[in-house]
Amino acid sequence: MYNFLIEFYSEEMPFSILENTAKSMSLLLESELRKEKFNFEKNDYFYSPTRLTFAFQNLKINKNLINDMIRGPSTKANTLAIIGFAKSLNISKDKLIKKNTSKGEYFFYEKKMENFNQETVLKKVIDIVLKKVSWKKSMRWGSNNLKWARPLKNILCFFEDKVLMFKLEHLVSSNMTFIGNHLEKKKVIIKNISHYFKTLEENNVQISQCKRMAYILENATKIAKNLNLIFNINKSLLRDVVALVEKPYLFQANFKKKFLQLPKEILTTSMIKHQKYFPLHNDKSVLSNSFILVSNVASNDKGLLIVDGNERVINARLEDAAFFWKKDLQSKFNSKDEGLKRLIFHGELGNLFDKVKRLQFLAEMISKKMKLTEDETQNLKKATKLCKNDLVSQVVREFPSLQGVMGYYYSTESGNNHDVSLAIKEHYKPLGQDENIPNIKIGKILSLIDKIDTLSGFFFIDKPPSSTKDPYALRRMAIGIIRILLEGRLDLNLSQTFIFSIDLYSKSNFKDGKLKNLEKRNLVINLAKFIIERLDNLIREKKEINPIILKSLKINYFDINIKEIYENAIFLNAFLHSNKGTAFLASIKRVFNIVEEKNKEIESGEICEELLSKKDELSLYNSYKNLLNQPNYKYTDAINYLPSLSKHINSFFDNVKINDDNINLKKNRLILLTKLKNKVNQISDFSVLIKGQES
Repeated sequence: MYNFLIEFYSEEMPFSILENTAKSMSLLLESELRKEKFNFEKNDYFYSPTRLTFAFQNLKINKNLINDMIRGPSTKANTLAIIGFAKSLNISKDKLIKKNTSKGEYFFYEKKMENFNQETVLKKVIDIVLKKVSWKKSMRWGSNNLKWARPLKNILCFFEDKVLMFKLEHLVSSNMTFIGNHLEKKKVIIKNISHYFKTLEENNVQISQCKRMAYILENATKIAKNLNLIFNINKSLLRDVVALVEKPYLFQANFKKKFLQLPKEILTTSMIKHQKYFPLHNDKSVLSNSFILVSNVASNDKGLLIVDGNERVINARLEDAAFFWKKDLQSKFNSKDEGLKRLIFHGELGNLFDKVKRLQFLAEMISKKMKLTEDETQNLKKATKLCKNDLVSQVVREFPSLQGVMGYYYSTESGNNHDVSLAIKEHYKPLGQDENIPNIKIGKILSLIDKIDTLSGFFFIDKPPSSTKDPYALRRMAIGIIRILLEGRLDLNLSQTFIFSIDLYSKSNFKDGKLKNLEKRNLVINLAKFIIERLDNLIREKKEINPIILKSLKINYFDINIKEIYENAIFLNAFLHSNKGTAFLASIKRVFNIVEEKNKEIESGEICEELLSKKDELSLYNSYKNLLNQPNYKYTDAINYLPSLSKHINSFFDNVKINDDNINLKKNRLILLTKLKNKVNQISDFSVLIKGQES
C-alpha cells in the first residue's frame, strides 16, 4: 500500500499538457527523494482534468545512508580552495578530515544527521520540486503569487496516513479534496490514503489514466462490434480523450449520411480534431456515419440528451464544411494567383505568390540536375504552380490542417493527372519522424524544394533557430530534407541548391541590394552546418552508426550531398568494425603517436629519397606514393586501399630506428610519417577516430 500521497486539485487543465506534466513531476519527486536518502518500493502518478496525484509505496529513509561523506579538494590544493570548501558547508577548516582515495589524498567532511526527521525532509523535497515545476503557459489569479496551469484550489498530502502540512504560497496542505463537476463541487474529508482512492471511486472519479484508457478501448470495441463496424485505435486521440475525462461514459452517435459525400478527411478532422470523437469504419475501411463519443458526465436517460447535443454540433459543423466544399468547387483551382498575393508567407519574405515563383525556378533547376523525363518535368512544373492554391480555399480556412489534402481533391476535380494531384497532397510531408516521406518522385522533389526555400529564406533574414526556440519549425524542416534525400535516394548537391535559392531571395526586394559574395558564402556555410547537425542528431537517434564517424568525414560545405555523406559514414563504420579496419586503425595510431606534436620544420619538409636506405622505409615510402597516385579515387576506394598500408607501417616501426643518431635520417623519417599521416587524414580524420576509440 501507498504510505505517501500528494494531490494537487485545480480548475480543469489543458488536456495536451497533462501526461507530460505528470510524468516530469513524478521524475522530479523520485530524483529529489533519492537525493535525500529515501527508498521506496514503487511509485505511481495519476492525472485527470482537475488532479495531479503522486503516490509512493513503503517510502522511508535509508538509515545506512544518513551520514554523508562529502569529498572536497585534494590535500595538495591551495589554501583558498580548501577554506572555500569548508565555507560552503558552513564549517571551519579544522572539521575536515583527510582520506586516501584511488586518485590520491582528499579532504572530506562527514555530514552527520542526528535526530533525523522524515517529515521535515519530505517538506523540503516538496518545496524543491514545486519550485522546479515549469508550465509552457501558466496563470496567476487574484492577488496571489502562485502560478499554475489553471487556478490551483487545494493540496492534499498524507505521509504514513497522517496529514503532512506544508505551505505553497497562499495554500496550506490538508486532508481535504473536492468531488463533483464544474457545476457543483463539494469538499470531502479524507481519513487516510486508502480512503482517498475509495472515496474517488465511490464518487465516479477514476483517478488512474491507465484504467480509463482500458475502459474506453474495451467499450469502444464492443459498441463497434454491435454495429458490425470496426474501431481503429488512434493512439493520439485516445490519450487526448483520457486526459479530458475523470470517468469515461461512451455513447454511439451518428451524423447525417448525406455528409459521407464529402472528402473523408473533412469528416475525420471534424470528428477527431474538433470534437474528439472516435470514427468507425466498415470491414472495407470505408468511413461510416456512426461514431463514438466519450462524455465526462453520467446520464439518467441512457445518453439521449448527450447524443442529441453532440449530433447537433457535428451536423452543424459538417453543414458548414459542405457549403465551403461546394463553393470551392465552383471556383477555378488552377487560377489563384490573386488570392496568393493576398496571403503573406512572412512579413520579410513576401507573399505566397512570391514563394510559388521561387519554387518554380527551383523546380526547373532541379529537373535539369536530376535529369527528369519530359513527363516528370511537366508534372513537377504543374504541381509546383498549384501546390499552394488550396490555401485560399474556404475549406482550408476552416480546417487549416487539411492544406495539401484539399489541394489533392481540388486538383483532381480540376482535371489534373494523378501524379500532379498526389504531389500537391504530399508536399508538406514528412511533418514528423513517424510520418512517411512522399510516395512519388515529383512529390519528393516538390516537398524538398518547398523546405529548401523556407529554410533559405529564414536564414536569409537572419532568423535561424536559437538554442531554445524554433518558432518556424526549421529543425523539423531540415530533418525532412535529410529524410527525403536519404529514403528517396536522391543525389543532389544541397549546397549549390541553397546558393541558387539564396540568389532568388537576393534578386528580390526583401533586402537593399544584392548579397555580397562573403555574405552569401557565410549563409551557405551556416545552412550546410545546420543540415549536418541535424544529420548528426538523426544518426545518434538511429544508433546504427557511431556518431564519431560523421565527425571524422571531410565535409566540403559547398559540396554537400547528404546521400553520399551518409553512405560514406555507413561504409567507414563497417570498415572500422572489420578485421582489416581494426588492424589499420592500430597501425596508423602508431604513426599519430610518434608525430603528434607539430613541428613546423617537419611539417613543411620534403622527403629526401636518397636518405631512404632501409628496405622497410622504402616499402612504406612506395606505399605512400601509391596512395598519392590514386587517380581521383572515390571515398570507398581510398578506404579500401588503406589496409594495404598496415603491414608496411608495422614493419617500419618494428625494423627502422626513427630516432636515429644521424639527425638527417631522423628528420627524413619523421617527414615521411608526417606526410603519410596528413594524406590519410585527408581521406578521413583518423585522429578523431582514434580518440573516439580510446574514449
